[in-house]
Amino acid sequence: MADPQGLEGLATRAGVSQATVEAAVRAAMEQSINDAAEAGALSGTEGTVLAAAARVAPVDRLLAIVRGDDDPCVAFPWPGSTSRGETLAGVALVGIVDAACQLQVPTFDMFAALASQAELDALIASSGVSEAEIETALRTGLEKGVTEAQGAGAMSGIEALLLRAVLSQVGILDLLNNFAG
Repeated sequence: MADPQGLEGLATRAGVSQATVEAAVRAAMEQSINDAAEAGALSGTEGTVLAAAARVAPVDRLLAIVRGDDDPCVAFPWPGSTSRGETLAGVALVGIVDAACQLQVPTFDMFAALASQAELDALIASSGVSEAEIETALRTGLEKGVTEAQGAGAMSGIEALLLRAVLSQVGILDLLNNFAG
């Protein structure tokens, strides 16, 4: 899994389909994320968004984010969803990755900045961007996520309209906590 081509190689060596390997990795990632959140290693927002991502996002992309070799400027495709929680997590994923690209910071660092004020302060210190710039990038990214969700039929026009209204009125970190809540 440390190798970007590792899932395909693992499937070949095990004599199973890549889909089977991905399903096993996806389930293990979700369980690990839930365990980490329960142990206090991840904030509620991080844990909820990452666990939902483990259910719907491309496994190779999630592994790249965790490895630190993800290119946030490669568009994050709409991950699909089967529930409102997964749809909102998908919106958050698209938004966070897009914000990382806008700010030219590692994707994982952008996720980590949502965990606490200390992590946010660390991102500000390491990147030289302000909290206002981070909030603006996240707001713009989340708007992109809403557009993608609506285009995929995962969100109605009314839901998108309401979410856009909330995006314009609520502090972005509060909003992401509500997505995860």
